[in-house]
Amino acid sequence: MQESPTPISTNILSPVGKILASAVQSRWFFVLLAALAVAFITTLAAATLLVDSTLAPGAVSLLRTTLGAALLVTLAFCLVGSRIRIGETQARAHAWERSLESMNVGIAL
Repeated sequence: MQESPTPISTNILSPVGKILASAVQSRWFFVLLAALAVAFITTLAAATLLVDSTLAPGAVSLLRTTLGAALLVTLAFCLVGSRIRIGETQARAHAWERSLESMNVGIAL
């Protein structure tokens, strides 16, 4: 039998991890992520398509940097929350495997 890797322990940050994992799976998080992505792509496209803009180049650069950083942080939360969810799922699957193995031993006896 192949030994499964040790599941990630989320006991230390269990309440925070559960909140983060459920927030990442929610619809409003994906709407936020999509809105940030659209706004960031729009600022990039506007900079290349519109040479004459009413905003100062420094303000456009600051806006683009802020949107990029917000998008990066949101994606980082998405990755961390997904990893927590995967760890919880693996731990649950490992517990089921152990219970099935003990049930098979009980039946064999």
